[in-house]
Amino acid sequence: MFGWQGKALRINLSNGLVETELIAEELLEDYLGGCMLARKIAELENISAKNNKLIMANGVLTGTGTPGAALCAIGAYVSSEFFC
Repeated sequence: MFGWQGKALRINLSNGLVETELIAEELLEDYLGGCMLARKIAELENISAKNNKLIMANGVLTGTGTPGAALCAIGAYVSSEFFC
């Protein structure tokens, strides 16, 4: 599970702050990437309409040359039933 290097980049557009965070190893093992990893991160962040976030996540095959591997999931939280 080293495709992401275990890191996430958090960018706050309100104040221009950019931080690098480590992603928990359990998340990387349980959610391989793309839409499912983005959905789990949104769930853990407790996102509401007031502090909505845009989450972009690449899949496990990104950078391998596999057809379709260059795709990534971009999702915004809409409701507890819908993401991505």
